[in-house]
Amino acid sequence: MRRQRLSRPGCSTRRCHLESIGGCPPIASAAFGSANVTKTVPKVSIGLPVFNGQNYIAEAIESLLDQSFRNFELIISDNSSNDATASICTEYARHDRRVRYIRNAENIGAAPNYNQVFTLARGMYFKWAAHDDMCRRGFLQRCVAALDGEPRAVLAYPLTATIDYRGEIIKQWSARPALGAMQPSTRFREALREVETHPIWGLMRVDALRRTPLFGSYPAHDLPLLAELSLLGRFIEIPEILFLQREHRQRSVRVYDFRNPHRAVVWYDPRRAGKLIFPRWRILKEYLAAIRRTPISTVERLHCLALMPRWMRDNVDKLSGDLVRATERLPAIGRFTARIYDWIWNTMDRRHWRRAAAEIRQSTASEDIVLLADNCWFGYESLIGRRTFPFLEKDGQFFGVPANDGVAIEELERMRRVGATYVAFAWPALWWLNHYTELHRHLRVQYRPVFENKRLVVFDLHSTEWNQDRRAGQRRALPVSPVRSKPQADVLHPDSTGYRRCHRNQ
Repeated sequence: MRRQRLSRPGCSTRRCHLESIGGCPPIASAAFGSANVTKTVPKVSIGLPVFNGQNYIAEAIESLLDQSFRNFELIISDNSSNDATASICTEYARHDRRVRYIRNAENIGAAPNYNQVFTLARGMYFKWAAHDDMCRRGFLQRCVAALDGEPRAVLAYPLTATIDYRGEIIKQWSARPALGAMQPSTRFREALREVETHPIWGLMRVDALRRTPLFGSYPAHDLPLLAELSLLGRFIEIPEILFLQREHRQRSVRVYDFRNPHRAVVWYDPRRAGKLIFPRWRILKEYLAAIRRTPISTVERLHCLALMPRWMRDNVDKLSGDLVRATERLPAIGRFTARIYDWIWNTMDRRHWRRAAAEIRQSTASEDIVLLADNCWFGYESLIGRRTFPFLEKDGQFFGVPANDGVAIEELERMRRVGATYVAFAWPALWWLNHYTELHRHLRVQYRPVFENKRLVVFDLHSTEWNQDRRAGQRRALPVSPVRSKPQADVLHPDSTGYRRCHRNQ
């Protein structure tokens, strides 16, 4: 395995193994190492906001300083960390003139800190970086070359892989070619899918970013920014895995309760603590504002506006949830309404879980190992009474939905070989069988469904010989239909957070 050894005076030697693993508030304190800022304007600026990132900050900085493209500056904005982050960043700023370290006197929030590093940028291209992610050595070189070669492109980003806390790849994300289409409405439609936001970590033109409002202080604030950038110009996807996004238990999405936006807003901006926010309505407003202010043709503008009713229909539960949860800030009757709303949804969830758990116990034996699709199931072992693992999993943790059918099938077969005997798709995860059609076909052809209704589907993974005759004949061209007992029933489809319900017209 190829390892790049990097050592700097005054700090411990660290090893980087990247090639082997396949408006804002004023700055409250002076920047350390400001004397290191050279008169030469760099071509690329990298902004790294951080708060208490001592666990992975050194690896992230090493991966950036080891880039084959050298003409860049690294701006680190420390949001008043109380761990060893300051000492680590200070050491790098002392010994590398490209590093600028700034420490805020107080925590200004994640969104203002992300905007702050951009306002300090001097290059023509800009990239946000996270303290726990890493970039392979050719990241900047490939992205700079792509933007230099295509003046109409506003963003270049490589393919992404997810790594665990040890740096091992656990998932590879699929390409999104629609973001590179010539028509703004096509790119906007792809951005509205909200499946993943990895392009936000790519390299962007500073001139294009300055035309946007940057990050807002509300959950999922990267979605409107990506959507507006898609209207401003094409995205170039580098067909090579050069960005490594780390999944670990200390990630903000796992530490903070983002299900309640009024509590999560403190992470985005502490100044908004106690204020009412409507994150989905704010996202809708930003989408419409982006369509209005972006200089595109009238026809393209109308095409983009025509996409919004469907987006509203797909997000009707979140839009209504914002309104109901907002009432908890009102007098007693409002708080009572919000609590009733949460109680109803929690009760419905528990009822479905109990029924599905009983059905899994009915169709499996206690010594069997059952794979449970989707994160909402993991942690309910006591309800199920079976040995369970999430699908997909790494070190006992759920790491999100598969990037494509190939990844899903490969992971299914791997877990079957190591002992999994059943795989269950309960009601929150039934959209898997509609979305991952090849996975659904693979399951239907190779394995026997031992239980199936509108709430649950269970496949027996050790019954590969049950349908050999069918595999040889009539099931060779088996069409994959949605899992429903009646054709007029609702069909479940994915969205950015898990699932949604829409009516299927027959």
